[in-house]
Amino acid sequence: DELYRFPHSLKTRQRSFPLSYRFEPGHEEDGVTVDIALADLNSIDPGLFEWLVPGLLREKIAALLKYLPKKIRRQLVPLPETVDLLMDSLELYEGSLYSSLEQAVLKRFQVKIHRTDWQPEKLPPHLRMRCRLRDETGKTLHVTRSYRELLRQDFTGSVPAGEGVQTGGIPPVENLSLIHISEPTRP
Repeated sequence: DELYRFPHSLKTRQRSFPLSYRFEPGHEEDGVTVDIALADLNSIDPGLFEWLVPGLLREKIAALLKYLPKKIRRQLVPLPETVDLLMDSLELYEGSLYSSLEQAVLKRFQVKIHRTDWQPEKLPPHLRMRCRLRDETGKTLHVTRSYRELLRQDFTGSVPAGEGVQTGGIPPVENLSLIHISEPTRP
């Protein structure tokens, strides 16, 4: 159960992303850190990292609901029971967490939530994935709590000649519906 809740990696059909954990409130590394290779930067759906890991998802959803505008939040009380119902209806790692929550709340409670109603910037750091971008030698190039920020950065000087990195928009992603969490292999 603990390995499912706090896995060693997130896997897509094409890649595996190592995860590390630090449970130290107030520390810059508190929460989950995912290591992303520079070569993979533009081939990952940003929605993947909205989900965090199963062990923190319930707490993240509760916090997101808490920060909704009062006129919406009032229709979802008691929040702990709402979180349980939403958790049961979500297809984990299927697209964006926010889109999935919007659909689940509309279906279950007939309450419309707009993307602008969410306030992820108010989440405590441990409820936002910490993304560590690494070059081909393993050197850390950038660390952020926003994968989309990585997409806006220009790391072309960090890439060997002939392997330019595109920055700017969100790239098309293939086969992300088959994301699953891996358990570590036993010796």
